[in-house]
Amino acid sequence: MRSILALLSLAICFTACEPTLKSKLEAQMVASPVDQAGKDKNQLLQYAIDNQLDVQSTESGILYVIENAGTGEAQPDQNSQITAHYHGQLTDGTVFDSSVDRGEPFQFTLGGVIRGWQEAIKLLKKGGKGKFLIPSELAYGVRGAGGAIPPNTPLVFDIELIDFVDRAEMEAKQRKIDDEAISQYLQENQMEAQRTESGIYYLIEKEGTGDAQPDQNAQITAHYHGTLLNGTVFDSSVDRGEPFSFSLGGVIPGWQEAMKLLKKGGKGKFLIPSGLAYGSRGSGPKIPPNSPLIFDIELIDFADRAQLQAQQAKTDENAIKSYVRKQGMKTKQTKSGIHYVMEKEGEGDAHPTVNSQVTVHYRGTLLDGTVFDSSYDRGEPISFKLSQVIPGWQEAIPLLKKGGKATFVIPSGMAYGARKAGKIPPNSVLAFEVELIDF
Repeated sequence: MRSILALLSLAICFTACEPTLKSKLEAQMVASPVDQAGKDKNQLLQYAIDNQLDVQSTESGILYVIENAGTGEAQPDQNSQITAHYHGQLTDGTVFDSSVDRGEPFQFTLGGVIRGWQEAIKLLKKGGKGKFLIPSELAYGVRGAGGAIPPNTPLVFDIELIDFVDRAEMEAKQRKIDDEAISQYLQENQMEAQRTESGIYYLIEKEGTGDAQPDQNAQITAHYHGTLLNGTVFDSSVDRGEPFSFSLGGVIPGWQEAMKLLKKGGKGKFLIPSGLAYGSRGSGPKIPPNSPLIFDIELIDFADRAQLQAQQAKTDENAIKSYVRKQGMKTKQTKSGIHYVMEKEGEGDAHPTVNSQVTVHYRGTLLDGTVFDSSYDRGEPISFKLSQVIPGWQEAIPLLKKGGKATFVIPSGMAYGARKAGKIPPNSVLAFEVELIDF
């Protein structure tokens, strides 16, 4: 009798003493988290508790449940071309995107998506399914994504890996398809073109002047007219009546190669295979995936980018000096050209580094006083990894201590440079009031 009671007691203890899923997950939570990583971890663990998910964790902080292991031994790597179905939501259940709802799987190169997906997909085999809870730093971080995903938002994805193939194999097949399509176009239009090693076909219609040709560092001004092989126009600076200015290193590889074949004033027709254009992803509604493109290009002018940047730095410095004088500011200056006024020293001796996770309040304005962004106006400070923001912030914020406040006037080259960014015009000097709450 005693042995039976002992066995019953032991069985009860095994049942009662075994930690519940909730207590197991709660034990992993961060007590009073101060950084975004800790807040994300707690939020995702709470989601797992609420949904009774017995999650595993990767070293990077992704929580996951594999619902179907899939078949075979192979798993995708960074070079894989993936076909997958997914359903993405916030931890409050808000759906922000879903290939399942659209009824069409998503095709992509693994190296071209958020870091959380790059890691998560590698845990699946063909046909496998899983739920992945991804911290904000491995998703869209401090910038968020459009209006659907706010800054610093952890995400939940249900992912089914339908298929994957080696990207090099796929690209070789597509190059052959593109080359045949371009050759047929030339034959049908009775055009004789030269061919580069990479597969671009071209006709130089006007030589241009001088001996100089642009290199990778050139700032270009050009007119262009772009069509598909079927004649559909997808973009044209000629039709808009305004030439396009850009850094050569910032456009599609086909343009980077084509432009170097022209001299100033030169014109040419370039037939660019899809792998040197927008590849398997296409571009917007007008350029389908795997589309060879035709460009008629006139190289109006080009200049050395380093030279232009030096000129812009001088323009910025003059603008900053004028602004500082009008505002009655007595500033210090860093070697890179940032002017600043330290309004409050802050506490202690420690300063953040470029690898720090920081929490700040800020207000950003143009030199004419236009406010383009403000955490004060939103009533909520922002947390982010310092290495993920503009170079000017990476240099300016380490000048602060915890609790410190300063005004920083940042040259355009340390901000968004020659590109437009929302309300910020190209080549804009920016003024920021920044308070370092914590790091």
